Amino acid sequence: MEKISVIVPVYNSSKYLRKCIESILNQTYKNLEIILVNDGSMDESGIICDEYAAKDDRIIAIHQQNAGASVARNRGLDICTGNYIGFVDGDDWIAENMYEFLYTALLNYNADISICGYYIEDEKNGVYGARNDNGEVTVYDSREAIREVIKDEKIYSNFWDKLYRREMFRELRFRKGIILEDIATMYKIFMHAKKIVACNVPQYYYYQRKDSLLHIRNEALNWDQFWVYRERVLVLEKDYPEFRELLVTRLVSFGIAA
Repeated sequence: MEKISVIVPVYNSSKYLRKCIESILNQTYKNLEIILVNDGSMDESGIICDEYAAKDDRIIAIHQQNAGASVARNRGLDICTGNYIGFVDGDDWIAENMYEFLYTALLNYNADISICGYYIEDEKNGVYGARNDNGEVTVYDSREAIREVIKDEKIYSNFWDKLYRREMFRELRFRKGIILEDIATMYKIFMHAKKIVACNVPQYYYYQRKDSLLHIRNEALNWDQFWVYRERVLVLEKDYPEFRELLVTRLVSFGIAA
C-alpha cells in the first residue's frame, strides 16, 4: 500500500479542527502521512495540532508565522514523503473512504489526478448542496481538463477534492500573497498531467464560513481576481490558442476587460 501525504493548512480553525483531523485519521486507507501546518493561528488550533501529533505517529505538526494558505501548503509539499498528495482545509472534513476511493480510481484508470464530488455545508443549514454527484466517471486528457476547469462547470479549481501523483508538484508550488491561489494554480497542475479521472461521487464536505475571505467581497479580492484571470489568459493562449475566446469570456463575466 503506497503512502498518501495529506497536507492540512490550519488557521484559526479550532472550532472545526478536531472533526477535520478525526475524519482523516479514520480513513479506510491507512498508509497516510498527515501534515498539519499551523499558519500563525491566534486561537487554540496550534495546541490541537500538537495534541494529535502526540497521539498518532502519522501526524506531523508544523508551526509558522502567519503567511497564508499557499505558504502553508508549500511547507507541507517541501517535507512530504508520500507517493500521492491530497489536501484538506482545516475547517472541512472528509468521508471515511475518500482516499481509498480516489486512490482506487487513480490506479484503475492509470491517471495522474483523480477527482471526487463534494458536499456544501454551513452552520445554519448543515449539508445543503452538492457538486458532481451524478455517479458518472469521465476520463480527460490534459487539454480537455484545462478546458473544463476554465468553464468551471464540471471540474473546479479546488485543491481538496483531488488526489495527485507526487510528480505533479515536482516543480510546481502555490503562489504566496494572493487570495485565489486555487484558480491561479489548478490549470498549471493540469498542464503537467497526462490523464485525469473524475468520479462524480461526493466524498468531501466543504464548510462555508461566514468569515471566509471568499465570502467577504472587498477591493483586495477584486484586484486578486483581475490579475489571476488575466494571467491565465496570457499563459494559456500561447499553447492553447483555441481557448482564448473562452478565457476572455470568463474574464469579462467578472466585469473585467481583457
